[in-house]
Amino acid sequence: YDVPPGQDRLISYALDLKAEVEVQTPSETQDLISVSIKRGLLYATRKWVEERRYQIKNRDKKAKTVLIEHPYRSDWKLAEPAQATERARDVYRFAVAVEPNKTEALTVREERQLQESVHLTDSGPDQIGLYLQAKQISPRVKEALQRVVSLRDRISQTAGQRTRLEQKLKEIGQEQGRLRENMGKLPQNSELYARYVKKLDLQETEMEKLQRDLDALRATEAGQRKELSDYLQSLDVA
Repeated sequence: YDVPPGQDRLISYALDLKAEVEVQTPSETQDLISVSIKRGLLYATRKWVEERRYQIKNRDKKAKTVLIEHPYRSDWKLAEPAQATERARDVYRFAVAVEPNKTEALTVREERQLQESVHLTDSGPDQIGLYLQAKQISPRVKEALQRVVSLRDRISQTAGQRTRLEQKLKEIGQEQGRLRENMGKLPQNSELYARYVKKLDLQETEMEKLQRDLDALRATEAGQRKELSDYLQSLDVA
């Protein structure tokens, strides 16, 4: 095996039956570190922590130094131990001294930070609610989010009213279609035909009023959406 001058290599040559290493399932947690809002986007920074524990048993009558290899990931930072004994291209190596007939433990903890962004114009209310409940959120961000929730609730109420009016106009239009179809089968001098004419006239009056109300609601909704958009674009809080 050729080794360049000044370098060394780790070579496995035998299985030590008197040493046993048990690798426990890694545990992973995440914590919200900070939240900021800028021009309609909420930025949340989270810290992920992963821990893996190695149990090393020495069944021999003499002390041993066991070299534990742990996968190296470039996007994770080693937090514990503070430093590895050595680092190869794709693994950390940790030297653990174990006395005869003893067990030692090595905990390797790694951390990384990730940032996620959320569009506040179309994010779900539950998602915003989670950030409002977070302890890490600043009073300024919380105040801004509460204002966004208030503006969005107002838009939702207006949109609901608009939808109901649109549905009512649609139903009246469908009924008028049925009435006109029935009128086509009736003599124009019949009592039923006259009743249909009167009903159509009343419906036309009602539809005119509903259409005016609908136009006003649409204008109100457009104004509310603009108010929300302008407010979001003005935000720069952390």
